[in-house]
Parts: sequence; C-alpha cells; structure tokens
Amino acid sequence: MDKSTACNVITAAGAVYAAQTLLVPHTYLEQDGTAVNADTEALTRGLGGGILGLTSVAYMAAKSDSDEAKTIALCSGATAFAAWSANNAYRATTKGSLQSKVDTACALGLFAVACAALMGGKK
Repeated sequence: MDKSTACNVITAAGAVYAAQTLLVPHTYLEQDGTAVNADTEALTRGLGGGILGLTSVAYMAAKSDSDEAKTIALCSGATAFAAWSANNAYRATTKGSLQSKVDTACALGLFAVACAALMGGKK
C-alpha cells in the first residue's frame, strides 16, 4: 500500500470515530456497556479530540507532496494504533463489549495499514 492511500484510509476511519465520540458520545458508551453520565461523556469527547488530531495529521499528509510528512503521520498513527490495540484488546478480554471488539479490530486494521505503507516505501 502506498503512503497516500494509507493516510486517506486513516483519515476516513478517523473521521467516523471522531464524529461518533464527539457528536454522540452516549451511543459509543452505550455500545460499550459503560454508564452514560456527564463525566463519561466528557472523557469520550476528550478521546474524540485526540482522534480528530491524528485524523487531521493524516489528512494533511495525504494532501502533501512530502514523503517525509507522510512518513511522520504514519509513524505517529502506528504508535497510537499499537497503544489503542493493546488497550482495546484488554477491554475486549475483560469486558467483552461489542464496542471493545470493534475498536480492537479497527485499531489492528489501521495499525496494519500504517505498517504496510511504511514498509512499502512508496509515496
């Protein structure tokens, strides 16, 4: 996979996750089986802000002609996806919610996308 395509895939997935966590945090929490209250919604929106930040970096890298910008965005993404995968795998084994399983699959898939593009070396 080339780096531009990988950045576009990450942008699309990030936009969906950011929208869900920022605009309808209660839905995300309900799917996770987590109590919905002002505190958990605020934490979920905080998570959404981080997702949106990584998404904007991937978007800007995808639109850039700079191979270095793409590499930086993909390395940052791979790091975040590795951490997100570990956390979600723990949640999936201890909580077993549908949301934790979906999050694990998405995080691992996006980690694979970032790594494939970084190992491919193409712009």
